[in-house]
Amino acid sequence: MDFLRADSLPWLHGAQQRLRAALAAQRLPHSLLVLSAPGLGAEQLADWSTALALCDSAEPRPCGVCPSCQLLRSDSHPDSYVVRLEEDAQQIKIDQVRALIESLSLKSYRGGYKVAVIEGAELLNANGANAS
Repeated sequence: MDFLRADSLPWLHGAQQRLRAALAAQRLPHSLLVLSAPGLGAEQLADWSTALALCDSAEPRPCGVCPSCQLLRSDSHPDSYVVRLEEDAQQIKIDQVRALIESLSLKSYRGGYKVAVIEGAELLNANGANAS
């Protein structure tokens, strides 16, 4: 995950500033819906938001060098969860959502936030959408 790529997309800077301000005020939203046309950076903004919430550095966040950022870069952060379409599936299934809910109900491994990203939330089947 290269969460710092969002910095190279100037149309995301307004959203990034609002999220930084919310974090500084200790009012980071419980959830975000990131919606855009394909190729405009929704995935990069979601990755960046994950890094913002999980970064261990005081300022600037995300730093890209702290232990949490290093774990995110290697896709092995224990408090970061991604649900996406499984191979050869047409919908995100309820079992995937239930596993995510179970993981989020446990205490954070690193003592901070826990972040979940549902890639392609429009692909949730009806049961999965109702479970989330």
